[in-house]
Amino acid sequence: MRKTTRLRQLVTRPEIAFLMEAHSGLSARIAEEAGFEGIWGSGLSISAAFGVRDNNELSWSQVTDHVAFMADATSIPILLDGDTGYGNFNNMRRLVRKLEQAGVAGVTIEDKLFPKTNSFLRAELQPLADVDEFCGKIKAGKDSQQDSDCSPIALVPTKYGRTPTEDFRARRVSVVIWANHLVRASIGGMQATARQLAREQSLLDVEPRVAPLPEVFRLQGDHELEEAERRYLPAARTASLTAVVLAAGAGDDFGGLAAALPKAMLKVQGRPILARLLDDFASLGSRAAVVVRGHRAEAVDVAGARFVDNPDYATTGEAYSLSLAEEELGAGTLVAFGDIVLKRYIVQAILEEAAEGITLAVDSALAGADEPDRVHGDRPDTGRFTFEGVILRAIGDGVTPGESHGVWIGLLHLGPDGARWLRAAIAAARADGTLATARLSDLLSRVLDAGHPVRIVYSRGGWVNVNELRDLLDASGLHV
Repeated sequence: MRKTTRLRQLVTRPEIAFLMEAHSGLSARIAEEAGFEGIWGSGLSISAAFGVRDNNELSWSQVTDHVAFMADATSIPILLDGDTGYGNFNNMRRLVRKLEQAGVAGVTIEDKLFPKTNSFLRAELQPLADVDEFCGKIKAGKDSQQDSDCSPIALVPTKYGRTPTEDFRARRVSVVIWANHLVRASIGGMQATARQLAREQSLLDVEPRVAPLPEVFRLQGDHELEEAERRYLPAARTASLTAVVLAAGAGDDFGGLAAALPKAMLKVQGRPILARLLDDFASLGSRAAVVVRGHRAEAVDVAGARFVDNPDYATTGEAYSLSLAEEELGAGTLVAFGDIVLKRYIVQAILEEAAEGITLAVDSALAGADEPDRVHGDRPDTGRFTFEGVILRAIGDGVTPGESHGVWIGLLHLGPDGARWLRAAIAAARADGTLATARLSDLLSRVLDAGHPVRIVYSRGGWVNVNELRDLLDASGLHV
C-alpha cells in the first residue's frame, strides 16, 4: 500500500490517529519503532535540528532533501509541516511535486505570509494571507498532485497538553499530532550530558546513561548492510557475535517461585531474566544464542534461542553445562550465567576491549569482598583508562578477599584464541575427571596455568546476580 493511501486511511478512519514528531532519519525510525503509525515532519523541529529559527530560514529545497532521508528511514507515512508553501502558488506546485518524489505522504500549509514565524511567537502580530490567494495556493498544490490521496486538518495540542485524550475522542477528532516532543527531549538529554562532561572531564559516569554505540548502529540499519555484505561480498565475511548462556541450575526456591519457574525465567520489571539478557546481547549485535537448560527445562523458552539440555544438572556444575555447548564456542562468543541482570554498558565495555583471547567483566566495587569468583589482576581498578589493559593473575578460591581486585560477574568474551583455550581447558578437565563438578572459574584457572593471557575490564556496579528474593528487588532498580 502506498504511503499516501495509508495516511489517508489514518486520518479518515473512525478511530483517532496519532502522529509523532520527527526531525531526522534517526528520530523518524525511533518513532516508528515506538509503534506510531505516522510521522509529523515538524518545521519547528527540523529548523531546530539545523540550529536556525522556524522562520523559513531553511529553504524549501533543504527541507525536501532532509525529509527524503526521513522517508527512506521508515515505512510509515510522513505528513510534512510545509509552513506557507515557501512562497506563492508556483512555489507550492513545485513543493508538492518534489515531496511526492521524496516519498512524503502529505503536506500541510498555513494561511500566513511568507516568511512565516512560528505560531507560538507573537501570534497576535502575524498577518494572515488573503483568503482568495490562499485558496489559490491550495488549488495549485492539489492540481500538481499526481497521487489522488490527501490529508485533512489535524489537531496539535502542544499548548493544551492537559486536555484528556478522551475529550479529543468525544469530539470526533481525526488526528492528534505530538508536534515537537522528540526534539525537546533530545535537547534536555544533550544539555545534561554536555554539562556533565564539561564539569567532570570524564566518561566514567556518562557512558552508563547514554545509548550504547551498537544501538546507534542498529538504528542506522547496520544489520541490513551486514546481510548484504554476506550476500555480495563473500570475502568480507567476519565472525558474528553469538552467545552461550548457562541456565541449568535450580537455585533457591525464591519463596516458592522456583517451584513453578526456573530461576532464569523469573521476571524483572515484567520480563524474564533470560529474555532481558538475550535482548541485551541482541541489541549489541549478537546474531544467535544457545541456552543450556536443566531444572524445569520445559519452562525455559525464549524466542530466538536454541537449547541444549543438561539432564544431570542436579549433580553437575557450570563447566559441565558449558561443555554440552562446546561446539558453539568460537570467535566472538559471549558466555554468561543465566541469572544475571546487568546494564548494557557492561557488555559494551568488554566488546570494546575484547582481544584475541578471553576478556572478563569484573566488578571492582566488590574488591575485598568475600564473594565467589574473586579475581586478582596485575593491578587494581584506578578509574583511569590505560591502553595496556589489565591482565588476570588469579581467579576463584585461590584469591583471598584481601587480595581481591573485584568479582567476576559471570560474563566473558571469547576471541579466536580464547575459544581454543577454553575448549582445551574443558578437554583437560574431562580427562582428569573433574569436569562434572568444576566451576567456570576453574576452567579459567586452567587457561592461566597454561600460560595464556586473560584480560579484565573493570566496571563498578551496574549488575545483580539473582540468587534470592532480595536480588529480584535489587534487579528491578536497574535500567539499561
